[in-house]
Amino acid sequence: MEFSLQVLLAKWNQHVRAVQITRDILMYMDRTFVPTSRKTPIYELGLRLCRDHLMTSSEKIREKLAEAVKQRGGEDELVAAVNKMLAELGADVPRLFFPDGRR
Repeated sequence: MEFSLQVLLAKWNQHVRAVQITRDILMYMDRTFVPTSRKTPIYELGLRLCRDHLMTSSEKIREKLAEAVKQRGGEDELVAAVNKMLAELGADVPRLFFPDGRR
């Protein structure tokens, strides 16, 4: 489990960095056009795209994420990093684990 989660977290960190760079490049557009046109800010859009990809990705990834969240081991840095990633992905993350609304 740990190796797959480590790979996922590495990809997550790459994605966040790429979104930050894109936001920096498009800073003027993000500050002027986005609010006046009522569009989604670049960073938020990047996180949504990642979240939506996770929701439609393989069941195996979702199972590993759910297993990591259930561990809730504060000492385990990997579990803490997964929880942080899921928190950054936003309020729709529970749909990853409970697509039919059950909790």
